Amino acid sequence: HAIFPKCIVPYSQILLKDHLKIIKTHLSHGSFEHIMMSNLYIDESNIRYIIRQYLRYWKERITAFALVLDDTISFHCMKILKRQFMQIKCIPNILSV
Repeated sequence: HAIFPKCIVPYSQILLKDHLKIIKTHLSHGSFEHIMMSNLYIDESNIRYIIRQYLRYWKERITAFALVLDDTISFHCMKILKRQFMQIKCIPNILSV
């Protein structure tokens, strides 16, 4: 059994609130420049990685289960998807099984 604080993302040095800010800014503005100007002290490669991982592994699941990108996302992902939000690991796509 493991206990995890909801403010972190497993295997990431970037806090959950910063992940959410990057993703929300990307979804609302669609441009990388807006993210860089949002006063985050995160390097460009990490920002691109977060966006890529979200689009590749999480966007479809979040949409399919009508989850909201807020501070409760980790709880809902744990409850429904059995993993913490943005925990990247090879997992079967439960939507197409």
